[in-house]
Amino acid sequence: RGFSSYHPGGCNFAMVDGSVHFVSETIDLATYRQLGRRDDGLPVGGFDPL
Repeated sequence: RGFSSYHPGGCNFAMVDGSVHFVSETIDLATYRQLGRRDDGLPVGGFDPL
């Protein structure tokens, strides 16, 4: 079971810098998984929250 919200098309996510971004439900699965990893020290490629 993944994340969910009452917003159609995706969810709002809080980032470690304190910002909040809407993430579309059509996000690439590998990118989505990498966003949830806290301990790998790698930047998330292919993710533009703007």
